[in-house]
Amino acid sequence: CRPLSDAQVILCKRACLLKLYASSLSYIIILTGILSLITGWALHATFLLTIASYNVLIYSIHFLLTTRAPQDSTGFESAFGTHYDTRIKPEQRKLFLSSRKIFMLPWGAEPRLTKDLPFATITESGRKIYCDLWRPSETIKPSGLAFIFLHGSAFYFLDKDLGTRPLFRHLASQGHLIMDVAYRLAPETDIMGMVHDVKRAIHWIKSNAAQYQINPDRIVVGGAFDAVSSTHSTIYDMERFLSLMV
Repeated sequence: CRPLSDAQVILCKRACLLKLYASSLSYIIILTGILSLITGWALHATFLLTIASYNVLIYSIHFLLTTRAPQDSTGFESAFGTHYDTRIKPEQRKLFLSSRKIFMLPWGAEPRLTKDLPFATITESGRKIYCDLWRPSETIKPSGLAFIFLHGSAFYFLDKDLGTRPLFRHLASQGHLIMDVAYRLAPETDIMGMVHDVKRAIHWIKSNAAQYQINPDRIVVGGAFDAVSSTHSTIYDMERFLSLMV
């Protein structure tokens, strides 16, 4: 197939960004729609009522579909056994989300954040690869688990530390270390270059495991796709998965 023109690439990027933000901000759009409904009813504005009703209906359906529990098995049973939930420590379970349908993540002790930490250098160009390192507060016992997070990008855009701070604070409050990686994007590199950056991140965290109180056999790699890191339903499952890896 023919390569995309510059205009088509730009259009694709904008479409991806629109989808990204429309999904992650769905609950805010719902609240805006409700306010518009009230305003339209007070002003007897039929057009505003119609638009607001459509807005609330569509995004409420989207919100329910993305936060409901999966009808099929999540894979936890096949990965960790039928009674996997009995292995979760009580002191860690109390830090979990109580429900998939919440609007704010609970606050814990403020984690220690190291911004723009260089963890690798590309030999050919001298280009440094950076990450943000989120460590549990000194008052929280480290879990020994490291979570290497790869931001959504569609291979071309976005960066680390984009709308993920509530998630990282929440996971750090459970004792986990989070490495938010700013891997290289196209056209600077290709897909294999991105893969090698992830391997560099894994190598670095293993090499520095003792310094950061990490078990080198307990390193999880994950990331964001279509703002998945912003949905509390995903976090609801993620925190349980990470606890079972400890």
